[in-house]
Amino acid sequence: MSADVNMHLTVLQIIDRGWTRRMIDLFLGDADLQTRPGHRSGRPARLYCVSRVLKVESSNEDFQAELDMSRFHASRSQRRIEVKRQTLLNCVAQMLMPALQQPYSALLTVAKNAAVLQTAGSPDRVALDYLLATMNSLGHSLNIYASHPGVRDAREALRIRILEHIREHYPMLSGDVDQMLVK
Repeated sequence: MSADVNMHLTVLQIIDRGWTRRMIDLFLGDADLQTRPGHRSGRPARLYCVSRVLKVESSNEDFQAELDMSRFHASRSQRRIEVKRQTLLNCVAQMLMPALQQPYSALLTVAKNAAVLQTAGSPDRVALDYLLATMNSLGHSLNIYASHPGVRDAREALRIRILEHIREHYPMLSGDVDQMLVK
């Protein structure tokens, strides 16, 4: 049985070769072999003979046309995803950062007295955590894009932008900011 399996390709292996499920159904039809790998409760794996797959790939003009069309649609889809991702990153780049005008000594006092932030650490780290908490609402503006492509990149870009904004206004926090930028 294992010799037969080695001469066959699974659906996922065929998809890795550039096929779609529709193309598999259209050009290969029914599987040559079905197995239940590892457990009996799962759906059987459909296996297709390697020689049959290669024959369709090399000699079928309709297959080549379908493959070209599939690649064209995939590239268009990737371009749309990249445009959405770039749009989100542009939104982050254009977000207005709040003015940080509080003197450093006053910031330390406010941060130390803030009931919300009873974190351990140096006064600088407590001040940095306080500033990050006060700027947290900027990240909430990305919540409406939660399922969009690129939202993770946008959140990371926003985090970096906020940290650099803090460093620009409070150079004495540079060490702690640099540590957070490395994470």
